[in-house]
Amino acid sequence: MKLSITILICLLIILLLVSIVIGHFLPPSGIFMTPVTISIMTWLILFSDADFSILVKSVLSYLFIGLNDIGMKLFAGGKSDLAGIGWIHLFLFIGLVPCFIMLLISVFRDKKSCVIVY
Repeated sequence: MKLSITILICLLIILLLVSIVIGHFLPPSGIFMTPVTISIMTWLILFSDADFSILVKSVLSYLFIGLNDIGMKLFAGGKSDLAGIGWIHLFLFIGLVPCFIMLLISVFRDKKSCVIVY
C-alpha cells in the first residue's frame, strides 16, 4: 500500500484520537478495542511503502502504541482502581503480541536490515 508520509501520520493521529475518544465516552469498549487499535496502527506503519528505515518504523510504532496506552490510562472512563489498571494492561499485552509478530516479519522482509557484514 503506497501512502505518503503526511497521509500516514495524519491517519495514525486520527485513529489514535478516535480510540481515545471512544475510550472516554464508551469506557469498556475503548479498553476492549485496544488490541485492534494498536494492531491496525502498527500494520499501517510497518506495511505501508513510506520511505522509512526499519528503525524509524519501529520507533514510530512504539510511539503510537505508547500514546494510545497513555491516552487510555489518562482519559478512559470507568474505575481507576487496581483491577481497572489490570484490565488495561491485559488488553495492552494482548495487542502487543501481534504487533511484535508484525515487527519481526517487517524486519526480516527489509533487505537493508538483513545484510550480514563479515
